[in-house]
Formats: sequence, structure tokens, C-alpha cells
Amino acid sequence: LTVKNLRVAVDVAGVPDHAGPLPVAGILGMELFARFTTVLDDGADRLELWLPGTFDLPRRAAPLVLDGGHARTPARACAKAAGSEPAPCADVLLDVDSGARDVLFMGAQAAALVPASTLGVEPIVGIGADLDALPPERFLDTTRRVRLASRTWGGRAHPLVTRTHPDGHRARWVRPDGPAEARGGLLGWEAWAGRRLVLDVPGGQIAVMRSRKARRTFDAVGAMLAQHTALHGDDPAHAATKVRLLAALDRRADATAVLARALTARPQDAELASMQAWLLREEGRSTESLALLAPLPPAGLIAEGAWVAHVNEGLDAAGRAPTNATEALARARSAFDGADLSQRSADAIHVAMSDTLLASGDAAGAARSLREAIAVGGSTHQVRSARVAVAEGDRIGALVALRELMQSYPLDGTAAWLRARLSQPADMETLRHDLAAQESRLHPEDIPHDFLGAAWILAGDAPRGQALLAAGRAADCVTLPRGPERENCEAWYTTLSVAPSARAGAVAAGDRAALEAAEAQVARAYAQRPSPGFADTWATALAALGDPRAPEIAALATARMPGDAYLRWQLAHARGELP
Repeated sequence: LTVKNLRVAVDVAGVPDHAGPLPVAGILGMELFARFTTVLDDGADRLELWLPGTFDLPRRAAPLVLDGGHARTPARACAKAAGSEPAPCADVLLDVDSGARDVLFMGAQAAALVPASTLGVEPIVGIGADLDALPPERFLDTTRRVRLASRTWGGRAHPLVTRTHPDGHRARWVRPDGPAEARGGLLGWEAWAGRRLVLDVPGGQIAVMRSRKARRTFDAVGAMLAQHTALHGDDPAHAATKVRLLAALDRRADATAVLARALTARPQDAELASMQAWLLREEGRSTESLALLAPLPPAGLIAEGAWVAHVNEGLDAAGRAPTNATEALARARSAFDGADLSQRSADAIHVAMSDTLLASGDAAGAARSLREAIAVGGSTHQVRSARVAVAEGDRIGALVALRELMQSYPLDGTAAWLRARLSQPADMETLRHDLAAQESRLHPEDIPHDFLGAAWILAGDAPRGQALLAAGRAADCVTLPRGPERENCEAWYTTLSVAPSARAGAVAAGDRAALEAAEAQVARAYAQRPSPGFADTWATALAALGDPRAPEIAALATARMPGDAYLRWQLAHARGELP
């Protein structure tokens, strides 16, 4: 089919150019689909476009109205009842949006569901959001969430299909307490999962039908790889996209080979080199990664988001003695040559400078550089700020930095745990107040049970902490299939539940046995899958046991993610430099 006279928006700022590893050329919207009867067959991974009047709709269809480019239909949503209470229901007008996943309410149309909802903050990220340029707290918004027991297409007037959810389907609700809006929200693809959605915009009808085709899974990545290879072959100028596709297909050897050939032709390509460095670190070959990136100018690595990790990799290779950090410090300083410090690249430049100054023993200089970074990156750097404050002998300053992170971005539980480890008896009342405030601002499923549970134990409320850890174990571990992920998860929760007893310098016999079992469990998991998270669990258990291997294992995590502030704190903890 050829469509003429179609308005197309070109080079729209903020529209993503990738969906995961897949390159995205653009977005097909209602300007196109409104000219057809469109069938989205989720059961067969198939898109069909029918000329108006040529598709036989079922008798049971609901109204569909095109309003300002939005295909809108009435729907009825009923919340999961609490106990013997009647289930509240709301009638809303929803935009059918195949780009959305689940149900999203907007405004006050669903006000009847308020009694069945929870209130909390979460990031709301849409098209145009620059996640690299803004700190994460800038995307936080207060939302409600509600568990839906059923959704009826067409609403009460035209009941079409009712989908029930015994366990409750989570729906998000943005601007829940704002004014009523004509646009009540979005109806995402999960609403017709496994079926055929028929959008007859010219006829003003919507229907949901059983899929007619045998279930097949369209290998979008494989198809894109075949298309890319046909167009570009092994052209080094297009190798980065091919490597991403191969990596998504778990063809690591092929991805590495393509990268090696491309880098031979384009040795100064920062994007290719950064990808190769990532693969090398994943294999524990950090020395080779450092050697690969060292000849490249800083500007390219900064643009690829690889600068902070590269500089820290150099620090780790140089060793911990301040006199051995001279080369890394010179490398960090080289980034300032010709850099525009008014741009977002200043963030990475100042962070790397702060890290090298701290390693060189200049805590005051590190603090100055980090203040410049925080001016650009916000709370992103508060863990680093706390670590520098400790090096300056300013424990209260470290507590303030971590408290600010707890308040500005409550979804990050690491700040609470690190703060609890730094706190002294006189700090506990304020800590408990802030822990309770952090919990109260989150939806129940967003609470970082592991870190907050461990923090509550250190804050003197062991029952509350253990309850959070038990809830986290049930939510995070029990649902995982047997294997290394589950073993690591169980070892992590066990370690957090008993490690605080090591704070006083001695571990009770029962706790020691539990820690030893957790250590053995995560060691098995790491042998099967050497991930940074597993190494962190392992090192945390070893440190609580007073095992001298803790620094060596913690270094395995930072070698794979050398720029991660939390893992660097954990490494310093394993070495006895931080609590």
C-alpha cells in the first residue's frame, strides 16, 4: 500500500533513536492508521492494514472516536476489593496506545478509585526526556497506583470484553488530584495481549478478537540484524549498531569479532572502543580495557559516557598509594583542555577529577571538584560527596549528603544503608524519622526492602528491619527460578539480616553460621555468573565475617563497573577504610 499526502514530522528533538538495541527510524501514529482499519494481532506478532470497509468486524464492537489525533474509547475499570469492601469502579475515556504497556489514568476521571489506590512518587519519563543531562529526581512525580480486578472495553454502554485479574493488574495514575481532563489516560497493549485489536477509525469502532494465526514470536532483533547486514555488511562505520544487535542475541563471540575488525580500521572511534572496553570488563580483563582506551582523547570517551569509568580503572591499576596515582591524575586533568564546562560534559570531567584527587590524598580538592559536578548532576553524586566528606574528617557532612539523597530520590535505598553505617547513637532518632519518611513517600512495591531493612536494624528497630527484609525476600527471591540469581538474592538478604551484628566487632555463633552459609551460596552463584552484583554480595558477607578475602572480591565488582560510586564505597569498606 502506498499512502500519499501524509504529514511527517522530521528530526523531532527528544524522539528516541533506539528501542533497546533496535534502531528506530520513527513512530507510526494515528495520522497513518486513521486511514485504514488497523489490526494489531498480538497473538501472531502481526500488523494488518485493511482498506476501509473491507474488514468484517464482529457484531460486538465499541465506539472509537478520533479526537486530535488520539483514538479514544470508553472503558470501565474496577479495582480489586479490599476484604469485604465493594470494589470501586470508574468510567473513563482512554486513548488506545500500542506504545504504552499497561493502563495509565490521567487526571480526575478515575476519582472513584481513590479509596483503592496508594500514593507515592516515581519517575515519569516521556519522549523528549534527556536522562543523561538531568539528575533523576527531576523526573519524579506524585502518582497513585491501583490494582485492577477487571477492565471492560466499551464501558457500561457498550460492554465489549471484560478482562479479569485475580491478582490485581497494576495501573498507574498521573496527576491524580488535578482537574478532570477529556483525556482520561492510556490503554496499553497488555489490554489485548494474545488477541487481535481492531481499530476501525474510519468506521468509528473498536473490537477485540481471538487471534487467527498460530502463535509465533517475531525475532525483531534477528530481522534487524539481517537487514543491517544486507545494507552495510561489515562496514566499520556501521559496526556499533551491528555489535548491539549481536549482543542482544547473546552472540558475544560474534560481537567481539565484529568489534575487533572495526577497531582495526577505526582505532580512534570512541564509540567502538567504549563498547569493546565494556565487553573486556565483563570478562574481567580490565588491564586490556585500560590499554585500549588510554590513547583516545577524553572528549570522545566523555561523549560516550565512558570517561569516569576509564579514569577510575586507571586509579585501580595504579594502586592505592597516592604517589602511584600521578598518571591517572594527569589523565583526568587532560579532559579540561578545550572542554566547554558549561555543557553536560562538565559533570563527567569534574567527577573524574574528584575521584583522582581523593585517591591522591587531596580530599579538599576532591570536594571542590565534586561541588562543581553536583551543580550539574544533582543528587547523582551525593554518595561520592559523602565519601569525600569522610576523607575530610567531616562525618556530619557525610550524613547530610546521604540525607539529601534520601530526600531527593527516595527510591535509592543505598543512601539509607550507608548513612545508617555512618551513624552514631546520637544520630539515631533523626535517622529513624527520615527512614519512616522515606518509606511513606513510596508505593509499597517500590520500597527498597533490602537497604531499608538493613538500615532499620542498624537504627535500633530490628523487628521493623527484619519485617522489611522478609517482605523483600518474598518479593525478590521466591519468585525467581532456581539458579544463580536466586542463590545470590537469598544470600544477599541473609547477609543483610545478620551482618549488623558484626558492627560491634563480633558475630554471634548463630549469625556466623548463617553468614557462612550465605557466603558459600553466593560463591557458587558467582562461579556460574561472575556479575558485579554477585561479587558485592560475596564481599559484604566476607567483610561481616572478618575474612581477609573481602577486598579481593569487592575489587572484582569494581573492575567490571569501575565508575560506580556505591561499589567504590563497598570496596573501601572491605579494605577497612569506610564503615
